[in-house]
Amino acid sequence: MFKVEMRLLCAAALLGCLVATQSARAVGQTPDEIEQMFETRYRAWIESGRRNLSPSSEFDVDAAFDNNPAFQELVKLGIPAVPYMFERLKENRYLGGALHEITGWSFDWVRVGDTPREWTWSVEEFPDMVSQSGPPDTVATWLRWWHGGRNQTPQWFAQRYGEWKALKAAGKDKEAAEKYQRIKDLGIAALPCMIERVELGDTDVMPAMSALTDGELPAKANAATCLAWWAANKHKWTLPPVEVAEPVAEPESGSPPGESRAGDSGAE
Repeated sequence: MFKVEMRLLCAAALLGCLVATQSARAVGQTPDEIEQMFETRYRAWIESGRRNLSPSSEFDVDAAFDNNPAFQELVKLGIPAVPYMFERLKENRYLGGALHEITGWSFDWVRVGDTPREWTWSVEEFPDMVSQSGPPDTVATWLRWWHGGRNQTPQWFAQRYGEWKALKAAGKDKEAAEKYQRIKDLGIAALPCMIERVELGDTDVMPAMSALTDGELPAKANAATCLAWWAANKHKWTLPPVEVAEPVAEPESGSPPGESRAGDSGAE
């Protein structure tokens, strides 16, 4: 089994742009106002980078995302705009880049097989999503997560948390650090799970919470400060509940260049 995480493409960019992302969330706006803001900023982004967003052209990550002010303005809408992004995701798969930066969720591709002829790809979080000609489609994966898959976050967290603690106890620092990253990859949907650990006295998860909230929760805060902060701010960091499960199209093989910005960890 081969499972290699491909975060190098967007790691540096995330450090810079996430600071400005959640601090300008569209909290307090009415749904109609948020939808209008989304439509305006979405159209501005499309117009500003139409050539780079075309699957038929050479994809330019820098122009489409990192150095694209229109994209940054779209991302600044935060959680309130996420439902509208999912409505448009099928027509524009590159919205996965915005969803990743807002929600913090990253899935992981898994590849098994010794030779290219034998390779089979799947998604770690959704092992029934299997493809034999390339990684499963990222749009289908995002939709699976949004329309119910994210409800598995407590189970994913419990498993990764237990594995991380075991690796730490065994002195396997490198493997423990990688598992801790996979805990963070659960995104803001895992914040309630982390709060539960803090309530039980484990403050080791607080650096992950600080990273996911872009420093709104100080990395060096104590447990009492963390719990008080969450009580006052959790409404800004909580995704809307799953409403109606929507059938997800069968995953397709292959991904356009730059697809790793759509939230997948990747595999090779």
